[in-house]
Amino acid sequence: MSSYHTPRQNHLIAGKHGGVKIFCSPNAYPVYQQLVSKSNNANYWATLIVRAVKGLKSGAVNSKDVFVRTSAVNQGLQDFQIVLPGCKVFAQRHDNGEYVISSIVHADDYEQLQESHQRPALHRAQREGRLWKTEIAENNKVKSRPVISVVAVSDTGFNKPLHAAERVGPRVKKTVNSSVNETGFDLFFTPGKGQIAGLSNLRRAMKADTDESLNEAAFLLANIMKEARKEENITWFADFGGVAILTQAMNILNRHNLKLAGHKLYLHRPTARKDTIYKLSQSLGMTVDRTFVTNNPLNTNELIGSGSLTLPFLRKQKEDSYTLLQMGMDIGKGITGGKSVYKAGLALAGAATAAAFFPASATIIGAIGLGAKAGAAVPLISAHMPNTTDRIMAKF
Repeated sequence: MSSYHTPRQNHLIAGKHGGVKIFCSPNAYPVYQQLVSKSNNANYWATLIVRAVKGLKSGAVNSKDVFVRTSAVNQGLQDFQIVLPGCKVFAQRHDNGEYVISSIVHADDYEQLQESHQRPALHRAQREGRLWKTEIAENNKVKSRPVISVVAVSDTGFNKPLHAAERVGPRVKKTVNSSVNETGFDLFFTPGKGQIAGLSNLRRAMKADTDESLNEAAFLLANIMKEARKEENITWFADFGGVAILTQAMNILNRHNLKLAGHKLYLHRPTARKDTIYKLSQSLGMTVDRTFVTNNPLNTNELIGSGSLTLPFLRKQKEDSYTLLQMGMDIGKGITGGKSVYKAGLALAGAATAAAFFPASATIIGAIGLGAKAGAAVPLISAHMPNTTDRIMAKF
């Protein structure tokens, strides 16, 4: 049992009228006050930090909304290191349940880092003539648009949001919003090298909902989604490895029992688990269209990373309107991509796989039907060089 008593020089910052009391040490208090001042002046990033620190009074330190590193309890004291976007908060929890923030280390220029594309942020993407233009979104808020508002979560590997918009824009147009050139869309951009998930980053692909390396982007995106949850006609569009970031953001919302009723989900060639994000979408009250996934099974990052063959079985369990025939067709698509990848031979292989997992004649018929419809050669270049292919096709 510790003999700890709260020193008078510590400053109470939360819990005065209920919940766990949170104090700031004399060293941490001026830094905290600076963040509060920025928050009061509509600084979005500072608001997130202040909100997270005050959230300790409800036990949020044990949540996976933020990543927490702890030490073993020693004489009634336990050290915490709370990792937030652009900020680390060092604290102690005492045996009476109170917290004392000992220090706060943060980047003074986090918003400038976002504007210079060095940190994740929401951007507006708008087509002007034949070119896309981007600018950072004010206060990271989703723009309400008539008919449909698309928020695209891009993969890493782009130097600038503009480069991501040039690749993602045509994909949005082809799948969820044919008038995106006129309406524009919102783009959640995350800097980084290479793809987030896929075969080369299989751990991220399999555990996207909890992977620590994605937390900064996911934390920011989750707060954007939270603020937009009452807006109508929003489609959350994940491109390639962007599905990993969106998965973790949705997981954060799910732990808070928040809903995104009326919002839609679309996955373009996902390289992280489709079944995980689908389950989260159902928990959040989102809707999915009959075909809410585009995939190319010739790309091993998609085939292995996304777990292509498990999603149809899951949909059959969750959706009353999802038929055996549709399940069979989707299993076939998971193998053939809905095209003549290896002509009818591979479509038959898809049917055999479906029958092995779920012995229903409709499943077999669906997969064979895909093979019968196929006629064109499979775009092998598109499977392995999607950005290059899209860049060339955009010129025509």
